[in-house]
Amino acid sequence: MTSPAPAVAPGVRRLQVPNPYFEGQNNVYLLEGEPLTLIDAGINTPLSLAALESGLHSLGYAPEELEQIVLTHKHLDHFGLARSLQECSGARVYIHQADWDEVTHFEATHAQVTRRYRAFLAEWGVPAELIGSLAFLRKDYSRLARSVAAKPLSDGQHLQLSQGELIVIHTPGHTCGSACFQCDRLLFSGDHLLPNYTPNIGATDMESGQLLSQYLGSLEKIRRLRGIELVLPGHGEPISDIAARISAIEAHHRERSGKILEILTGGRPQTVYQIALQLFGQLRDHHVLLGCGEVWAHLEALIEGGQVEQATSDPGRYLAGRK
Repeated sequence: MTSPAPAVAPGVRRLQVPNPYFEGQNNVYLLEGEPLTLIDAGINTPLSLAALESGLHSLGYAPEELEQIVLTHKHLDHFGLARSLQECSGARVYIHQADWDEVTHFEATHAQVTRRYRAFLAEWGVPAELIGSLAFLRKDYSRLARSVAAKPLSDGQHLQLSQGELIVIHTPGHTCGSACFQCDRLLFSGDHLLPNYTPNIGATDMESGQLLSQYLGSLEKIRRLRGIELVLPGHGEPISDIAARISAIEAHHRERSGKILEILTGGRPQTVYQIALQLFGQLRDHHVLLGCGEVWAHLEALIEGGQVEQATSDPGRYLAGRK
């Protein structure tokens, strides 16, 4: 018999579900009371579903009793099981309106999203064989989630709970529709704030533009919140020193921008992919997209600041600006 998940706060249980494809285990939070609510759902694999069901049963609940599922963002490891849970329980599902379309129409938009990724990777100078292998992986990843009927959320919206309110805080950057949820002194942060590493910026919403600036603005938005004592992230352990973690993430991004400038100073113009190889080393599988997206997000900010410019002879290459 699985030991019951300990309470991370009164009425809040953390259920850890396996995720073999991306960042290891996912945190799924059960908010006891009415309506019985999950924050995120985990990835759509039999192992993840079994772990989630076992965790619920250890607490005396069945998946059929779920009434509400609130998603922090559209990535597979966070919304993948929402459809299966909704089918067995009839639970309402919520996600921010900017991520709503790809979650509610996952199968219909999957091929379109893959084409969009391929176009950006080609523009970023990624070799054709790597683009092809990533497209193959994307086809395989299509089984890790299913479209789910969901209600769109907006910034500042309140969802009622027996222990108070769940307040929607839109925090774009990791995705356009990433959202945190405040419940009294708790903040459910999804991938916006993580304890041990920084979330990827730029890999999945690259066409929206200015994702790094949006992400840093979202960090500042969280910094200004009053009364938050504990952050409950989508991966890893709770964060208690929120200000220190935000400052560390900001410092990380300043350092990364500095390294990109070093790479581009005094040398030949380089593609996004060439810069990514020097920052991260050899890239494989979906890390090709993650690494290049992260570089592009920083380049955008550096271009806007006049520190980087496109090569006039080759718009796909970049060099340090003259500012």
